[in-house]
Amino acid sequence: MLNNKKVIVIGAGLGGLSSAAYLAKEGADVTVLEKNDQVGGRAFEIKEKGFMFDAGPSWYLMPDVFEKFFADFGKKPTDYFKLKRLSPAYKIFTEDRKQIIIPSDLEKVYSLFESIEPNGRKKLENYLREAKEKYEISLKNFVYKSYRSPFDFFNLDLITQSQKLTVFKKLQDYVNQNFENDLARKILQYSVVFLGASPNNAPALYSLITHADLNLGVFYPMGGIVEISKAVEKLCREYNVNIKLNESVQKIICKDSYTSKVFTQNSEYDADIVVANADYHHIETQLLDDPYRTIPGEKWDKMVLAPTGFILYLGINKKLNNFEHHNFIWKNDWNEHFKTIFDTKELPKNPSFYFSMPSKTDPSVAPKGKEALFVLIPSAVGVEDSPEVRKHYRDLIINELEKYTGEKIQNHIELEKSFYIKDFEERFNAYKGTGLGLAHTLFQSAIFRPKNFSKKVKNLFYTGQYTNPGTGMPMVLISSKIVLNEIKKIYG
Repeated sequence: MLNNKKVIVIGAGLGGLSSAAYLAKEGADVTVLEKNDQVGGRAFEIKEKGFMFDAGPSWYLMPDVFEKFFADFGKKPTDYFKLKRLSPAYKIFTEDRKQIIIPSDLEKVYSLFESIEPNGRKKLENYLREAKEKYEISLKNFVYKSYRSPFDFFNLDLITQSQKLTVFKKLQDYVNQNFENDLARKILQYSVVFLGASPNNAPALYSLITHADLNLGVFYPMGGIVEISKAVEKLCREYNVNIKLNESVQKIICKDSYTSKVFTQNSEYDADIVVANADYHHIETQLLDDPYRTIPGEKWDKMVLAPTGFILYLGINKKLNNFEHHNFIWKNDWNEHFKTIFDTKELPKNPSFYFSMPSKTDPSVAPKGKEALFVLIPSAVGVEDSPEVRKHYRDLIINELEKYTGEKIQNHIELEKSFYIKDFEERFNAYKGTGLGLAHTLFQSAIFRPKNFSKKVKNLFYTGQYTNPGTGMPMVLISSKIVLNEIKKIYG
């Protein structure tokens, strides 16, 4: 049993907080050690001059996973924050100056596809039916699993359902064989970026994200995504979890295949169990001595890292009428942008990008009569991050926002901040500045992904975006449930 077991959780990201809540509910004595001054990990907030920005994640998808997480504690998400379904879901600006609204009403989405794609309605109905089936099969049979053995993955379920899951086909090929129109294809492929992958390297299995996007809908927690972090923090407090901020872990002490102590810059903590939510590479290479590292150093060099992002936060001193809550500027040749991220690993010259204006939905995030903008250009990891590069992308963003939306931006900027590779490295100890951990390629999914448990330290476990099931807030919550189940197998 976990009664009074001392658990140290390294990192108060969503994975660390959710693991802490799960283990405290089982009776453990849990302490969370966080190096920064806020909980939430990448889901933290920036507040200045009356503006509030979600610093990282900005999409609330897969609401059923959030509901299942809170239900494990006898709660609902709405016990902690107010959810609003966004209508429209998002807006697309194309390079040939088209502006396309993606409605929240599925019937209107079918009408849109019928207008841009031959027999578009029927094709989309079939595609979404298959995506829904993949989603439900995956959540039921694969996503909540810890893969200790190949037989946990290559089992009868996979064999009998492999054709439905399209595991061994690329998403881009799968979409292209079903749709002819470039815009239709992009609408069905863009969401794989949430998984830190590209349409050309992600398995077609991940078309299931389109079910979450178009069928289940896009939501927003009033007050910002940070309200999710605050909700899970509050849940932790309800179970007497001790959360220590500004407490940076320096070393995990191991002996005879067990850890019993964690050192920070301020103190030392005894531990019966350690759960690591910090960057997986940082834990392995900096906090553990070599004999206790699960992943060899040379293997890290071969892994496909998910993109990072150049992020620009803008406080605008007027209202912007041609923006929706979520928006994209998509270039005609977005494959070239993906190549710079995963192949050539260089700075993109003509990038597609995403921008969010939550003040369209939530007046609390900007002063009256003003707007809060979040803009992100996906980028390769490990590229140059200098004042000159930041100025280049800052100017590019503002020029293109003005050109594509018709709104004047430059002379109305009241507040401006940026976040890029060096910031990811400094704030999160992120390997090469990655924003999303490991890309969801075929050989970095499921059984091939880093485990939720250490192979070298029997009471060390991992939660978060590097582990199963992967990247994104819903996946991180599931990762913590997997960790709970792994710990219960050992301790009862």
